[in-house]
Amino acid sequence: MNGSRWERIWPYGLFGLTAVAFLIRLFGAQESPAGDELYLYALVHDRSLGSTLTAVINQEKTPPLGFILSWATAHISPADLWMRAPSVLAGTALVPVSALLGRRVFGTRAGLAAGLFVATSPFLVFYSIEARGYSLAALLVTGATLSVLKATDDTARRRDWVTFGALSLGAVLTHYTAVFAIATLVVWTLVARPNSRRNVLLSSAGALALFAIWLPSFLTQFGHASDEARRIADQAPLAFSTVGRMVSRAAVGHPFLDLGSLPGSLAVGLILAGVAIALTAAIVARVRSGQQFFSRPSSTVALLLLLAATTLLGLLLASLQPHRSLLLTRNLMVSLPVWAVLAGALVARRQPLIAIASTLLVAAGLSIGTWNELSRNARPNMRAAATDLHSRWRPGDVILESAYATGPPLDQDLAIHLTGDQLASLLLTRNVGLKPFQTALKTGRSVFTITPIAGYTTVGLAPPPDIRSKFKLTWWKTWPGLVRVDAMEWTPVSTAVSTAATEALVAPAR
Repeated sequence: MNGSRWERIWPYGLFGLTAVAFLIRLFGAQESPAGDELYLYALVHDRSLGSTLTAVINQEKTPPLGFILSWATAHISPADLWMRAPSVLAGTALVPVSALLGRRVFGTRAGLAAGLFVATSPFLVFYSIEARGYSLAALLVTGATLSVLKATDDTARRRDWVTFGALSLGAVLTHYTAVFAIATLVVWTLVARPNSRRNVLLSSAGALALFAIWLPSFLTQFGHASDEARRIADQAPLAFSTVGRMVSRAAVGHPFLDLGSLPGSLAVGLILAGVAIALTAAIVARVRSGQQFFSRPSSTVALLLLLAATTLLGLLLASLQPHRSLLLTRNLMVSLPVWAVLAGALVARRQPLIAIASTLLVAAGLSIGTWNELSRNARPNMRAAATDLHSRWRPGDVILESAYATGPPLDQDLAIHLTGDQLASLLLTRNVGLKPFQTALKTGRSVFTITPIAGYTTVGLAPPPDIRSKFKLTWWKTWPGLVRVDAMEWTPVSTAVSTAATEALVAPAR
């Protein structure tokens, strides 16, 4: 297929990839909020904007833009779904923006391949659902990259530099790790585009002047970020194994699962096969043409290679302090669109049949990973658990929950799905103790326990051993997923026997 045919396909392919990406992300957005999303929910739900910003400054380590957008959309009911709208839209928009970047640097086929990889990447899908700022930061950095390439060509206009400054500021105000990529864009322009030095400095100065408004709040956040860095160092210390895990998971996998689990061995094999075919074809082509195996890349390709590496390098440098680390896989998020563009160039800039075969193999592997993520490894299904609890719960019954991570306000994961009278009797605790069950023995009411099984909670909640024999497990349901959820109903034996006897007497009458 020649270049003109690819150009005719381009608008339809771009629209189709964007539509598919949106549908995938919209489907995933139906999952129950989990983890960090619960912190965001507590910050944006039923608060004024001023209250939300105050809480972000004093409780969070990330800048405000993502919170402001989620605060705005959380005013639409149901808030737990609509607070994800900025991430879903940003994750969807990342597909055409990445494709446009790939097309500008490497051509139409590479652009379409890049868009396909972004649309199907399980890692990008995960954070396109997550109600946090990672997808938005990636979109803004990718947009800033496109804008700087446009601003430095022969047809540049002043508004292109205004766009670059606005996108750069937005990226840094969404996630601080974006500063590594933005700095790379500025330095590259100063070195590779001497005629644009004045413009890039003015644009950057404008962005810095506006960021200065947020600077006091940044300093406040920075002052309480050291504890977070210490906690990360316990989980992800500076080591080759940590870096390898980060890169592999971000490239083709899941932020919390090994590659063998997601995307899975078959998917990894397909991805490696696609890459191997493309690499082999590239090597054979260079040998036949007599070209040097390694040649100096163009300045725009060099920019993408730098962007692919600088965020990781910045995180490594920031993690050199003893007992401090920023090596969380999600902090690589702003680099992933560039990785997809480079991968698209590798597999698509070959002979048509080889390009199509290798592209489809990689996309198939990524798609399998996304399917596994949205089916077998979905977020804890607290919405379904709340629905089933509601169907059995009666006024006076108690609901006990054991959280699956540390720190408030993770009790929200069940509470946001229970309303009105249900919440009036809701008791959430990690250390159950005797009191709820002793009260149940006196009242004859049931005690419901719900336990996401992961990490800190390895077994479901149950009555304490010394009164366990006085309760009967009358209902138990499990929801599998990324974190398994168990819900149980514990009824005092006397109540259970009385209920059974009543049902036996009523049955003949029926």
